Amino acid sequence: MIKLLFFENANKKQLFYDVLYYTNKQTKMCIFNMKKNKIVILILIFGSLSSLIPLKIENTTHISHNQIYFNERNLSQDNLVVPKTQDLPSSKIQFNSSERINRNQSNTELISSDLLMETPESYDNYESNIDFHVMNGTINTTIVESSDLGGESRSQQAQSFIIIDHVYLLGFSIQIFEKNEIYVNMEIRNQSYSGDSIISFTPFINSGGWINITFSDQIILTPGIYFLWMQEVGSQYSCWEKSLFSENDTETWEFTGFFWQTANYDLTLKIFTSELINPEDVNMKINEVTVIDTYPGQGSVKILGDIISSNINLTVSSDENINFFYSSENFYYKNSLIQHESQFQQEWVEWNLIIDSGFLEYPYFDYKINISGIKDDYYDIQVYNQTEVIGYSLISSEIIGFLTEASHINLKSQNYINDVNLSNNLQYGTNLTINVSTKSIGDIYAFIWNNESLLYQNSIYNVSYKNFQWYINPSLDLNSLTINIFFNGTNQIGYYSEDISIFRVSEIISAPLHVYTLDNFSFSCQYCDHYNQILIPDGFITYEFGDLLGVMEMDIHGNYSDILDLNHYGILPGEYSISLTAEKEYYGLTYSEIPIIISPRVATIELSKSRTTIAPGNTLDFEINLKDIGNQQYLLRPVDLQIKILYSGTNSSSNLVYNERLGGINNKESFLWDIPLDLEEGSYDVVVEVINEYYTGFLYVNQAINIKSSTFWIILIPIFIGLVSSSVVGYYIKKNKVKKSLLGLIILHDNGAPLAEKMSPKLRKSDVALISCAFTGILSLIKEITGSQLRTIEIEGGYVNLIHGKSFWLVIFLKDNPRWIEKDILKLKDEIELKYGKKIENFNGELLEISIEDWIKAYFNTQIITETVNEEELPMENPS
Repeated sequence: MIKLLFFENANKKQLFYDVLYYTNKQTKMCIFNMKKNKIVILILIFGSLSSLIPLKIENTTHISHNQIYFNERNLSQDNLVVPKTQDLPSSKIQFNSSERINRNQSNTELISSDLLMETPESYDNYESNIDFHVMNGTINTTIVESSDLGGESRSQQAQSFIIIDHVYLLGFSIQIFEKNEIYVNMEIRNQSYSGDSIISFTPFINSGGWINITFSDQIILTPGIYFLWMQEVGSQYSCWEKSLFSENDTETWEFTGFFWQTANYDLTLKIFTSELINPEDVNMKINEVTVIDTYPGQGSVKILGDIISSNINLTVSSDENINFFYSSENFYYKNSLIQHESQFQQEWVEWNLIIDSGFLEYPYFDYKINISGIKDDYYDIQVYNQTEVIGYSLISSEIIGFLTEASHINLKSQNYINDVNLSNNLQYGTNLTINVSTKSIGDIYAFIWNNESLLYQNSIYNVSYKNFQWYINPSLDLNSLTINIFFNGTNQIGYYSEDISIFRVSEIISAPLHVYTLDNFSFSCQYCDHYNQILIPDGFITYEFGDLLGVMEMDIHGNYSDILDLNHYGILPGEYSISLTAEKEYYGLTYSEIPIIISPRVATIELSKSRTTIAPGNTLDFEINLKDIGNQQYLLRPVDLQIKILYSGTNSSSNLVYNERLGGINNKESFLWDIPLDLEEGSYDVVVEVINEYYTGFLYVNQAINIKSSTFWIILIPIFIGLVSSSVVGYYIKKNKVKKSLLGLIILHDNGAPLAEKMSPKLRKSDVALISCAFTGILSLIKEITGSQLRTIEIEGGYVNLIHGKSFWLVIFLKDNPRWIEKDILKLKDEIELKYGKKIENFNGELLEISIEDWIKAYFNTQIITETVNEEELPMENPS
């Protein structure tokens, strides 16, 4: 942790340069005063070297000059200077909005004159897609019956009328006998009184005499017969009137309450129609744009225009007198420039886009607005309607859209000035070079100020890189300079500002270091003038190594040095660097790095025995001695030892017979190994490796151990083999010439009792119980030696495979023993445990009903051979 405390220096005339230095193992404090910046800086450093990360370095002498770096960290808010408004270059920033809103309009009464439609004045232009239903200007009246002498007609009834041409049905009239008012259900039906309904309606009848009923729907009738149907009406209500009886000139039907029948009267009815006219036949135009036929009596037209008032008047013209209904789908469009504000915030720019929304309520609908000029690297985009956040969608890489009213958009963009680098030699009499790179193509402007005086300005257009140069005239009296850089692209801006000072040039000369972990070592450097190479005395040189900070002292030769004891810090092997910072009045700051390679310490390993011969079953012991190669004594840190024993001449993990890790050793350690009884005779190598972050060490002893069986095993093996031979095939069996390898399979309980079996004829001559008893002792010995592992015993003419399961043994006799069969034997053992484990645990002495034949077929793709071809005695041999 570093804390900086700044205090103003009140005595501005005093020249001083004092250093107080204190250090301990993990804490250093530096207090130094500098007249140059007129401040007192107190730096407190806490921590360890835990954050030290190895770096890649080259083994060369390292020289670095004092210089000022500019990168992204210089774009922090502390470094930003608000530019003077008169200095800002012209902007290329432009955002646009494109809005659209819909409104549908239509008429319910016939029109024969021009169209007048409302428009939103805030929009720029419109597009109207208008559909017309056109008819002759003359309305035809067909009188079906005008006589009402027959009086009231209250039944459910239907009066026919005939259409002889393609017409619009505009309406009809009927004569009413007045009583109480009523809503009555009526329909126009096709072809008969019970035909399909063309239109249903419920007029309100509240007066007598002839009443007119007109349709707002455009009803087109083709030649044919139609019926006006009306529901039954009660005696207290107004009803339809009819002609006298026997005055029946048309087809009329009434419902008796049980069935329909023809009536002997007509119902009063007048039908109003107008003949269909195709718009193109009468040269119908809207604003001089021809209406195109779409269907008989129908047409459409698209009209485009500017909006100049709250209404648009569409002129209708035709060669004949016409009437029409219309329905229009209107789209209104608006394009605007969006006002914008921007503000620099550290490494990004905050934008506020102000929207003059053309959103309108009903009867307008389907509002859409697209905002263009959005760059694909903008982020944190929020669309607001006042304080409410609304959603938006990405239309394309530079367009967003939304469907409701909005007041403004807030978003962020990156600072498009990518990097600003200044020349290293910022001194009088040299050129100040400013290299500017941007993240896009645009205009770059550079300004250099001395307080309020403009010393330099330059610009370049449509580039992404520019090198500006300005000669620092020695005649100028400069305390500080301010550099301002502006960038303007297409909706992409950038700003950079920095105050700089002019310094003499100094350098640090050092050489790379190569040390070992936990070492105590010294490091040094020279601090000199770059041009005359004279050593600079009384400089203030600090170093940083991970979290450790310190000050280097100058010796009598003018060199600066200090000492580090790595034994106090947990620094791992790797490539690092010690960062140096040198400072003296009039020279400014100089930075450099001392490359340092830290290698692991070497630990030597010695064994008390380099060669030994021992028999299986015995315990091997020897002592391991460790020494630090530097002090030739104990290690400075405890280490782990990885001990491996493997067959001589091999280096494969599959040939390991022992692998153990010992921990916490720094000098000596005893090693014990109980040699397995079944370990093969021969020579074995010993490998000892040091496992530690700070140390390395490795010892390989070839043929260090010679395994040789004792007399006990020479006697025991024949006894063991004899048991196997006498119990399994001690008797003479008949040799079978077979096509398959499997000779038999027995499942034995742990107590030796047989659970299930399947034997070939040459094995069946022996009693299974006798075989199981003979195997009991052998299996106990094998279990002690191998646990539950699969054990294969080779006999003359075949093999015996033994595997121990939970409370049982699986014994398999094979003529051949291919390698793949081991996995199937293990799978068979697992299935026996899964399906019969409980029964085996509760075994009561009776053979289990186990389908061994199915298992043999499933796992070994064979069956037990029963065919005998030739007889021959087959003696057994000892296991190999």
